[in-house]
Amino acid sequence: GNIIDPLELTNKYGADALRFTLSSLASPGRDIKLNTQQVESSRNFATKIWNASRYILLNECKVNSSFDPKKINNVVNKWIVHSIIVLKDNITDEIEKYKFNEASSNLYQFIWGTFCDWYLEFTKPILQGNDKELIEETKCTIIWTLDNILILLYPFMPFLSRELRSQIHDKEIEYKWPDFKNLKKSDDAKKEIDWIVELISQIRTVRTSVRIPAKAILNLSFKDLKKDKENVLSKYSSFLERLARAEIKEAKSKNILQFICDKT
Repeated sequence: GNIIDPLELTNKYGADALRFTLSSLASPGRDIKLNTQQVESSRNFATKIWNASRYILLNECKVNSSFDPKKINNVVNKWIVHSIIVLKDNITDEIEKYKFNEASSNLYQFIWGTFCDWYLEFTKPILQGNDKELIEETKCTIIWTLDNILILLYPFMPFLSRELRSQIHDKEIEYKWPDFKNLKKSDDAKKEIDWIVELISQIRTVRTSVRIPAKAILNLSFKDLKKDKENVLSKYSSFLERLARAEIKEAKSKNILQFICDKT
């Protein structure tokens, strides 16, 4: 026949991968067109979460019952707290409206992009630094964020969520939907880090479009950049060097590429 046996998919890719795939395709009023490539992609997503969690635990990030997200000082940490508050509000609304496909998509984009590709990369220099107070704050923020991510993930990947949370917590785990009503969003942190993320993304796009070698370091110069953006650049220049392979210098070569990095 022309059907796919769900038991075969479960045996090959895991129940969580199939469950996440079905939820991501569960658009109201639409028939689900399932194929093995979609389930394999969900399995890769689960592997990404597993590897990120192992990295976090290897860096000795442990749950601290006295940790209070309201007392965070670092901008990058404020940014991820702001981001997960927004994520939780969106997912809660989407689940209540039975928009499981949108909830799955938001989770996927946040975990793979915001948390793994950006936040964990931003925190690596902190964890390798010498500021013990900042390191402790960052470790607590990382594990707190991961724990809440796994709770939000539970309706979609329950087995993975429970397994990883059992590794994070020494005591018996309980599931209670996150309540961030006492936490304030940090619009300033969001604006600051989002701008750096967008700049790095644009530099990467330019590099790819003209096939600049990955090891080549670019010289960046800016025209008519506002003072507040200059301060942000100075503050996060190390991010540009490490994540975009670029340094802020006046261009001396005639081989110049131009792009708009800030329209405001």
